[in-house]
Amino acid sequence: MDPAPVAAQIETMRQQILASLWQVGTVTGSSTSPARVTVTVQGGSMTVPRLASYTTPAVGRAVLIASTPVGWIALHEIA
Repeated sequence: MDPAPVAAQIETMRQQILASLWQVGTVTGSSTSPARVTVTVQGGSMTVPRLASYTTPAVGRAVLIASTPVGWIALHEIA
């Protein structure tokens, strides 16, 4: 049995899992209390908490969001 096809399947699955943990979206709104940002990602919209260090989310900017065990969180905008 040739292990190459199995290795390729495993690599594809690994890439899919990693891609599902990180997303890039566009900021469409924010609030300060609580500290949340509304992001459009792949045609859908979600409002997620943001890191305390992400103090000035600007509408229209690209933002990196990450999946955590308790949900999505906005990390920071992408320069």
